[in-house]
Amino acid sequence: MLFRSGVTAAEIHTMTGMTILHKEFNPESDGGRIVLDVSGLSPGIYTMRLANGELMLNRLFIKL
Repeated sequence: MLFRSGVTAAEIHTMTGMTILHKEFNPESDGGRIVLDVSGLSPGIYTMRLANGELMLNRLFIKL
């Protein structure tokens, strides 16, 4: 598991950089799972960022 402890922030951004979703979770108490509901997003390309103060992970994804 990449993010094992501490509060981790998950964000989804449009390609123009606008934050459209922000959720904080604790991997220790949430069973190590990240669940983000993207069903309300319009089809397109987005970036997802996970950060916990020590590590940051950015990924692109396509919503069909």
